[in-house]
Amino acid sequence: MFADFDICVHSKEIAVLEFASDGTSVIKIYDPERKKQTSIVDSSFISLSPRLSSRGNQLAFCSNDGRMYVKNLSNETITPLYDRNGFEAGFCEWSKDGKKICFSIHSENPPNIYYMDLDNQNVIQLTEGDEVDRFPQWSPCGNFIAFSRMNLNEPHAPQHIFIVNIHTKEIFQLPSLLDTRHEIGRYCWSFDSSHLLVKEISDETIRLHIVNVNSKAIIQTISLLDIHGGLFFPNSDKILIICEKELLVLSFPDANILEKLPLPESISIQPTLRGPAAVIDPHTNDIYLLNTDSCLYRLDLNGNMDLILKKEEESLPYFQVKEYEVVSRDGRSVPVHCLSSKNPKNLGIVLSVGGPGEF
Repeated sequence: MFADFDICVHSKEIAVLEFASDGTSVIKIYDPERKKQTSIVDSSFISLSPRLSSRGNQLAFCSNDGRMYVKNLSNETITPLYDRNGFEAGFCEWSKDGKKICFSIHSENPPNIYYMDLDNQNVIQLTEGDEVDRFPQWSPCGNFIAFSRMNLNEPHAPQHIFIVNIHTKEIFQLPSLLDTRHEIGRYCWSFDSSHLLVKEISDETIRLHIVNVNSKAIIQTISLLDIHGGLFFPNSDKILIICEKELLVLSFPDANILEKLPLPESISIQPTLRGPAAVIDPHTNDIYLLNTDSCLYRLDLNGNMDLILKKEEESLPYFQVKEYEVVSRDGRSVPVHCLSSKNPKNLGIVLSVGGPGEF
Protein backbone atom coordinates (compact mmCIF):
# COMPACT_ATOMS: atom_id res chain seq x y z
CA MET A 1 0.00 0.00 0.00
CA PHE A 2 0.97 3.65 -0.51
CA ALA A 3 1.23 5.19 2.97
CA ASP A 4 2.58 8.69 2.28
CA PHE A 5 4.04 10.79 -0.53
CA ASP A 6 5.69 14.08 -1.43
CA ILE A 7 6.17 16.14 -4.60
CA CYS A 8 9.05 18.39 -5.60
CA VAL A 9 7.52 21.74 -6.51
CA HIS A 10 10.08 22.35 -9.29
CA SER A 11 10.84 18.99 -10.94
CA LYS A 12 7.36 17.54 -10.20
CA GLU A 13 9.03 14.27 -9.18
CA ILE A 14 6.97 12.20 -6.75
CA ALA A 15 8.31 10.25 -3.76
CA VAL A 16 6.00 7.50 -2.49
CA LEU A 17 6.36 5.47 0.70
CA GLU A 18 5.18 1.96 -0.12
CA PHE A 19 4.57 -0.92 2.27
CA ALA A 20 4.65 -4.42 0.80
CA SER A 21 2.57 -7.36 1.97
CA ASP A 22 5.64 -8.91 3.62
CA GLY A 23 5.99 -5.90 5.94
CA THR A 24 8.94 -4.24 4.20
CA SER A 25 8.91 -0.59 3.13
CA VAL A 26 10.54 1.21 0.20
CA ILE A 27 10.50 4.76 -1.14
CA LYS A 28 10.08 5.02 -4.90
CA ILE A 29 10.71 8.16 -6.95
CA TYR A 30 8.57 8.66 -10.06
CA ASP A 31 8.64 11.04 -13.00
CA PRO A 32 4.91 11.52 -13.72
CA GLU A 33 5.51 13.07 -17.14
CA ARG A 34 7.46 10.07 -18.39
CA LYS A 35 5.37 7.71 -16.23
CA LYS A 36 8.58 6.07 -15.09
CA GLN A 37 10.23 5.13 -11.80
CA THR A 38 13.55 6.96 -11.61
CA SER A 39 14.98 5.96 -8.22
CA ILE A 40 14.37 3.83 -5.14
CA VAL A 41 15.34 3.59 -1.48
CA ASP A 42 15.34 -0.16 -0.93
CA SER A 43 13.88 -2.09 2.00
CA SER A 44 17.21 -2.38 3.84
CA PHE A 45 16.69 1.18 5.19
CA ILE A 46 13.26 0.45 6.77
CA SER A 47 12.36 3.92 5.55
CA LEU A 48 9.64 6.34 6.69
CA SER A 49 8.58 9.95 6.09
CA PRO A 50 9.73 10.76 2.51
CA ARG A 51 10.32 14.48 2.00
CA LEU A 52 11.69 16.07 -1.20
CA SER A 53 13.64 19.32 -0.97
CA SER A 54 12.48 22.43 -2.79
CA ARG A 55 15.76 22.30 -4.70
CA GLY A 56 14.55 19.12 -6.34
CA ASN A 57 17.63 16.95 -6.06
CA GLN A 58 17.46 15.65 -2.48
CA LEU A 59 15.19 13.24 -0.65
CA ALA A 60 15.23 13.22 3.15
CA PHE A 61 13.76 10.34 5.09
CA CYS A 62 13.84 8.79 8.54
CA SER A 63 14.20 5.12 9.30
CA ASN A 64 13.19 2.58 11.91
CA ASP A 65 16.90 2.17 12.63
CA GLY A 66 16.81 5.63 14.27
CA ARG A 67 18.83 7.43 11.62
CA MET A 68 17.84 10.25 9.28
CA TYR A 69 19.20 10.06 5.74
CA VAL A 70 19.37 12.19 2.62
CA LYS A 71 19.54 10.73 -0.88
CA ASN A 72 21.13 12.74 -3.68
CA LEU A 73 18.89 12.04 -6.65
CA SER A 74 21.55 13.21 -9.09
CA ASN A 75 24.20 10.62 -8.18
CA GLU A 76 22.04 8.14 -6.19
CA THR A 77 24.19 8.34 -3.04
CA ILE A 78 22.56 7.97 0.39
CA THR A 79 24.22 9.67 3.36
CA PRO A 80 23.24 9.59 7.06
CA LEU A 81 22.32 13.10 8.18
CA TYR A 82 21.72 12.16 11.81
CA ASP A 83 23.30 9.06 13.33
CA ARG A 84 23.75 9.06 17.09
CA ASN A 85 23.77 5.87 19.11
CA GLY A 86 20.76 5.58 21.40
CA PHE A 87 18.85 8.42 19.71
CA GLU A 88 16.10 8.07 17.11
CA ALA A 89 15.10 10.76 14.62
CA GLY A 90 11.62 11.09 13.11
CA PHE A 91 9.12 13.30 11.24
CA CYS A 92 11.61 15.33 9.18
CA GLU A 93 10.50 18.42 7.24
CA TRP A 94 12.49 20.72 4.92
CA SER A 95 12.52 24.49 5.32
CA LYS A 96 11.11 26.35 2.32
CA ASP A 97 14.57 27.33 1.04
CA GLY A 98 15.83 23.73 1.28
CA LYS A 99 18.74 24.70 3.53
CA LYS A 100 17.49 23.30 6.85
CA ILE A 101 15.60 20.28 8.15
CA CYS A 102 13.57 20.07 11.34
CA PHE A 103 12.75 16.79 13.07
CA SER A 104 12.10 15.20 16.44
CA ILE A 105 14.56 13.06 18.40
CA HIS A 106 13.90 10.71 21.27
CA SER A 107 16.07 8.42 23.38
CA GLU A 108 15.33 7.21 26.90
CA ASN A 109 13.87 10.71 27.24
CA PRO A 110 10.69 11.90 25.46
CA PRO A 111 10.96 13.41 21.95
CA ASN A 112 12.18 16.97 21.50
CA ILE A 113 12.32 19.27 18.46
CA TYR A 114 15.61 19.87 16.63
CA TYR A 115 16.77 21.32 13.36
CA MET A 116 19.89 20.92 11.23
CA ASP A 117 21.58 23.58 9.13
CA LEU A 118 22.75 21.67 6.06
CA ASP A 119 25.49 24.18 5.25
CA ASN A 120 27.47 23.22 8.36
CA GLN A 121 25.46 20.17 9.57
CA ASN A 122 25.08 21.68 13.04
CA VAL A 123 22.19 20.14 15.01
CA ILE A 124 20.30 22.61 17.22
CA GLN A 125 17.99 21.46 20.02
CA LEU A 126 14.95 23.72 20.37
CA THR A 127 12.86 22.08 23.11
CA GLU A 128 13.62 20.04 26.21
CA GLY A 129 11.78 18.61 29.17
CA ASP A 130 9.41 15.78 30.02
CA GLU A 131 6.83 16.64 27.36
CA VAL A 132 6.39 14.69 24.12
CA ASP A 133 7.18 17.14 21.28
CA ARG A 134 6.57 15.84 17.74
CA PHE A 135 5.32 16.61 14.21
CA PRO A 136 7.28 19.85 13.56
CA GLN A 137 6.24 22.15 10.69
CA TRP A 138 8.38 25.02 9.36
CA SER A 139 6.89 28.46 8.83
CA PRO A 140 7.44 29.71 5.24
CA CYS A 141 9.61 32.58 6.55
CA GLY A 142 11.87 30.02 8.23
CA ASN A 143 11.89 31.67 11.67
CA PHE A 144 9.35 29.49 13.46
CA ILE A 145 8.45 25.84 13.87
CA ALA A 146 5.00 24.72 15.00
CA PHE A 147 4.77 21.36 16.77
CA SER A 148 2.46 19.26 18.93
CA ARG A 149 3.07 18.63 22.63
CA MET A 150 1.68 16.10 25.08
CA ASN A 151 2.41 15.90 28.80
CA LEU A 152 4.06 12.56 29.62
CA ASN A 153 3.05 12.86 33.28
CA GLU A 154 -0.59 13.22 32.28
CA PRO A 155 -1.16 10.38 29.77
CA HIS A 156 -4.85 11.18 29.41
CA ALA A 157 -4.29 14.88 28.74
CA PRO A 158 -4.85 15.81 25.07
CA GLN A 159 -2.29 17.12 22.61
CA HIS A 160 -1.81 20.88 22.16
CA ILE A 161 0.03 23.07 19.64
CA PHE A 162 3.10 25.18 20.38
CA ILE A 163 5.42 27.40 18.32
CA VAL A 164 9.15 27.88 18.86
CA ASN A 165 11.31 30.72 17.55
CA ILE A 166 14.41 29.00 16.11
CA HIS A 167 16.64 32.01 16.87
CA THR A 168 15.63 32.78 20.46
CA LYS A 169 14.14 29.35 21.38
CA GLU A 170 11.16 31.19 22.86
CA ILE A 171 8.13 28.85 23.02
CA PHE A 172 4.48 29.80 23.27
CA GLN A 173 1.24 27.83 23.22
CA LEU A 174 -1.67 28.50 20.89
CA PRO A 175 -5.15 28.88 22.43
CA SER A 176 -6.89 25.57 23.16
CA LEU A 177 -9.46 23.88 25.34
CA LEU A 178 -8.14 21.57 28.03
CA ASP A 179 -10.34 18.61 27.08
CA THR A 180 -9.82 18.65 23.29
CA ARG A 181 -7.02 17.28 21.12
CA HIS A 182 -5.26 19.59 18.69
CA GLU A 183 -3.36 18.68 15.52
CA ILE A 184 -1.44 20.39 12.73
CA GLY A 185 -0.30 19.05 9.37
CA ARG A 186 1.58 20.01 6.25
CA TYR A 187 0.65 23.46 4.90
CA CYS A 188 -0.69 24.47 8.31
CA TRP A 189 1.08 27.86 7.95
CA SER A 190 -0.34 30.71 5.89
CA PHE A 191 1.88 31.87 3.01
CA ASP A 192 3.04 34.94 4.98
CA SER A 193 3.68 32.98 8.23
CA SER A 194 1.11 35.11 10.08
CA HIS A 195 -1.53 32.44 10.78
CA LEU A 196 -1.76 28.76 11.62
CA LEU A 197 -4.50 26.25 10.81
CA VAL A 198 -5.23 24.03 13.82
CA LYS A 199 -7.55 21.02 13.91
CA GLU A 200 -9.50 20.62 17.16
CA ILE A 201 -10.97 17.22 17.99
CA SER A 202 -13.46 16.49 20.75
CA ASP A 203 -15.95 13.69 21.39
CA GLU A 204 -18.68 15.72 19.73
CA THR A 205 -17.08 17.71 16.91
CA ILE A 206 -14.08 18.33 14.68
CA ARG A 207 -13.31 21.98 13.98
CA LEU A 208 -10.59 23.97 12.23
CA HIS A 209 -9.31 27.17 13.82
CA ILE A 210 -7.45 29.93 12.01
CA VAL A 211 -5.10 31.34 14.66
CA ASN A 212 -3.24 34.65 14.44
CA VAL A 213 0.31 33.82 15.52
CA ASN A 214 1.18 37.31 16.79
CA SER A 215 -1.94 37.90 18.87
CA LYS A 216 -2.46 34.16 19.64
CA ALA A 217 -6.16 34.73 18.94
CA ILE A 218 -8.57 32.53 16.99
CA ILE A 219 -9.90 34.71 14.17
CA GLN A 220 -12.15 32.14 12.45
CA THR A 221 -13.56 28.71 13.25
CA ILE A 222 -14.72 26.26 10.57
CA SER A 223 -17.24 23.68 11.78
CA LEU A 224 -18.33 20.86 9.49
CA LEU A 225 -19.49 17.35 10.29
CA ASP A 226 -16.97 15.44 8.18
CA ILE A 227 -13.75 17.48 8.24
CA HIS A 228 -10.56 15.46 7.73
CA GLY A 229 -8.15 18.38 7.71
CA GLY A 230 -7.17 21.69 6.16
CA LEU A 231 -4.28 23.25 4.24
CA PHE A 232 -3.25 26.76 3.31
CA PHE A 233 -2.49 27.28 -0.37
CA PRO A 234 1.27 28.00 -0.39
CA ASN A 235 1.25 31.21 -2.45
CA SER A 236 -2.28 32.58 -2.23
CA ASP A 237 -4.93 33.74 0.22
CA LYS A 238 -6.98 30.54 0.10
CA ILE A 239 -7.57 27.52 2.34
CA LEU A 240 -8.34 23.96 1.26
CA ILE A 241 -10.71 21.99 3.49
CA ILE A 242 -10.72 18.20 3.03
CA CYS A 243 -14.05 16.59 3.87
CA GLU A 244 -15.31 13.04 3.47
CA LYS A 245 -17.09 13.60 0.13
CA GLU A 246 -15.78 16.93 -1.15
CA LEU A 247 -13.05 19.53 -1.07
CA LEU A 248 -13.85 23.13 -0.17
CA VAL A 249 -11.78 26.14 -1.22
CA LEU A 250 -12.23 29.00 1.26
CA SER A 251 -11.11 32.61 1.18
CA PHE A 252 -8.60 33.74 3.79
CA PRO A 253 -9.00 35.26 6.33
CA ASP A 254 -12.82 35.50 6.22
CA ALA A 255 -13.34 31.76 5.42
CA ASN A 256 -16.05 32.19 2.79
CA ILE A 257 -16.62 29.22 0.47
CA LEU A 258 -15.26 29.96 -3.02
CA GLU A 259 -15.40 26.52 -4.63
CA LYS A 260 -16.88 23.10 -3.91
CA LEU A 261 -15.04 20.20 -5.55
CA PRO A 262 -16.89 16.89 -5.15
CA LEU A 263 -14.86 13.72 -4.67
CA PRO A 264 -15.82 10.48 -6.43
CA GLU A 265 -17.30 7.78 -4.22
CA SER A 266 -14.18 5.65 -4.70
CA ILE A 267 -11.82 8.24 -3.17
CA SER A 268 -11.12 8.30 0.56
CA ILE A 269 -8.03 10.35 1.45
CA GLN A 270 -5.21 8.43 3.13
CA PRO A 271 -4.65 9.68 6.71
CA THR A 272 -1.15 10.16 8.10
CA LEU A 273 0.22 11.26 11.46
CA ARG A 274 0.72 14.70 9.90
CA GLY A 275 -2.74 15.15 8.47
CA PRO A 276 -4.40 13.94 5.25
CA ALA A 277 -2.01 12.81 2.49
CA ALA A 278 -2.32 15.89 0.29
CA VAL A 279 0.10 18.30 -1.42
CA ILE A 280 -0.65 21.60 -3.16
CA ASP A 281 1.47 22.75 -6.11
CA PRO A 282 2.47 26.36 -5.30
CA HIS A 283 2.77 27.29 -8.99
CA THR A 284 -0.49 25.90 -10.38
CA ASN A 285 -2.58 25.37 -7.20
CA ASP A 286 -3.20 21.81 -8.39
CA ILE A 287 -4.09 19.48 -5.52
CA TYR A 288 -2.47 16.05 -5.22
CA LEU A 289 -4.38 13.48 -3.16
CA LEU A 290 -3.43 9.97 -2.08
CA ASN A 291 -6.41 7.71 -1.44
CA THR A 292 -6.65 4.63 0.75
CA ASP A 293 -6.59 2.36 -2.31
CA SER A 294 -3.02 3.44 -3.18
CA CYS A 295 -3.97 5.75 -6.05
CA LEU A 296 -2.51 9.24 -6.45
CA TYR A 297 -4.72 11.87 -8.10
CA ARG A 298 -4.22 15.40 -9.36
CA LEU A 299 -7.17 17.79 -9.13
CA ASP A 300 -7.35 21.33 -10.48
CA LEU A 301 -9.61 24.09 -9.17
CA ASN A 302 -12.06 23.51 -12.02
CA GLY A 303 -12.77 20.03 -10.69
CA ASN A 304 -10.80 18.13 -13.36
CA MET A 305 -9.21 15.02 -11.86
CA ASP A 306 -6.48 12.77 -13.29
CA LEU A 307 -5.10 9.50 -11.96
CA ILE A 308 -1.34 9.96 -12.15
CA LEU A 309 -0.04 6.95 -10.20
CA LYS A 310 -1.44 3.62 -9.05
CA LYS A 311 0.23 0.86 -7.08
CA GLU A 312 0.85 -2.22 -9.15
CA GLU A 313 -0.88 -5.41 -8.15
CA GLU A 314 1.36 -7.34 -5.81
CA SER A 315 1.64 -11.11 -5.90
CA LEU A 316 1.07 -12.79 -2.56
CA PRO A 317 4.27 -13.81 -0.77
CA TYR A 318 5.40 -17.41 -0.88
CA PHE A 319 4.99 -19.48 2.28
CA GLN A 320 6.24 -22.96 3.01
CA VAL A 321 3.64 -24.92 4.96
CA LYS A 322 4.44 -27.59 7.51
CA GLU A 323 1.88 -29.56 9.48
CA TYR A 324 2.67 -31.46 12.66
CA GLU A 325 1.45 -32.05 16.19
CA VAL A 326 2.69 -31.13 19.63
CA VAL A 327 1.65 -32.56 22.97
CA SER A 328 0.17 -30.19 25.51
CA ARG A 329 1.00 -30.32 29.22
CA ASP A 330 -2.17 -32.24 29.91
CA GLY A 331 -1.22 -34.89 27.34
CA ARG A 332 -3.41 -33.82 24.46
CA SER A 333 -2.29 -33.78 20.83
CA VAL A 334 -2.46 -30.27 19.33
CA PRO A 335 -2.34 -29.85 15.51
CA VAL A 336 0.06 -27.14 14.25
CA HIS A 337 0.19 -25.43 10.87
CA CYS A 338 3.54 -23.66 10.43
CA LEU A 339 3.89 -21.12 7.61
CA SER A 340 7.39 -19.75 6.95
CA SER A 341 8.25 -17.17 4.30
CA LYS A 342 11.03 -17.47 1.78
CA ASN A 343 13.17 -15.03 3.76
CA PRO A 344 11.94 -15.36 7.34
CA LYS A 345 12.75 -12.70 9.91
CA ASN A 346 13.32 -13.11 13.63
CA LEU A 347 9.65 -12.97 14.49
CA GLY A 348 7.60 -15.37 16.55
CA ILE A 349 3.83 -15.71 16.69
CA VAL A 350 2.03 -18.00 19.11
CA LEU A 351 -1.65 -18.72 18.63
CA SER A 352 -3.48 -20.83 21.17
CA VAL A 353 -7.10 -21.83 20.71
CA GLY A 354 -9.05 -23.67 23.35
CA GLY A 355 -10.70 -23.53 26.71
CA PRO A 356 -9.76 -24.61 30.22
CA GLY A 357 -7.72 -27.79 30.33
CA GLU A 358 -6.49 -27.38 26.75
CA PHE A 359 -3.14 -26.08 25.44
